[in-house]
Amino acid sequence: MPKMNDRSIKMCWEAETVTWFSFLNVCFQCKHGYPEACCAEWLDQPVEQYRIDRRLSDGDEIHTGRRILQVVHTPGHTLGHISLYEPEEKVLICGNLFHKNDIGWINIFREGVAAVQQSIESLERLASLPIRHAYSGHGPALDNPLVAIDHARNRLEKWLHAPEKMAWHACKRIFAYTLMMYDGLSKDEIDTYLPSCGWFRDFARYSFQLQPDEFVPILLDEMLRSKAASWRGDDLIATTPYQPPTREWMERSSKPRVWTTEGYHS
Repeated sequence: MPKMNDRSIKMCWEAETVTWFSFLNVCFQCKHGYPEACCAEWLDQPVEQYRIDRRLSDGDEIHTGRRILQVVHTPGHTLGHISLYEPEEKVLICGNLFHKNDIGWINIFREGVAAVQQSIESLERLASLPIRHAYSGHGPALDNPLVAIDHARNRLEKWLHAPEKMAWHACKRIFAYTLMMYDGLSKDEIDTYLPSCGWFRDFARYSFQLQPDEFVPILLDEMLRSKAASWRGDDLIATTPYQPPTREWMERSSKPRVWTTEGYHS
């Protein structure tokens, strides 16, 4: 992968992936200081405050010192999602569009019902590039990116005909990240916490036609059935290996609505 310096790029808006590929503080879509930046309120996920120094558009180039990265607009996971391509070494940084064995969850409530088709079109655009290696926002490097793209495209095409599968995928990914963030939740905490979240209420009512309280045990059963989570004593924990954030980070980070501009002027 091209060597990078000490700044960072934000690939998409979501709080889970204020995913920083450390080298240049730039952003495509997420606005500093906007109350719903990174969907932090809807997802109930804290975000460490950051500053946008440069907004990116499709076709822009990022000069890292040794390499030039081409910006490729790849909407789907989010409308402003971007990928970065380094043509000399044929390296792709694909953000959350696809991973080695998975794809980024899709939020039709914020991105619109066309997001699945946009994801497919973005994958097709990337498949036209000569790619030797790819790196996503989660999981290991992709040594065979075109195979991963084909698998992702096939899964998305199935979602076009079975949107409930897309909703299940999103709910399990969001809830698993919550479990990682808190390093587990008890049954009583889950019963109270989930109905308080905007994402959970929307998926319950509009994807599954259930009241939030009714959807709690159903999601819990699915997390256990799919082995996305398991019980550790009295707490439900995510089964994917993870490192929970430190207490200091959780206390320092916040929702964008309380960010300040102090120390963040360009």
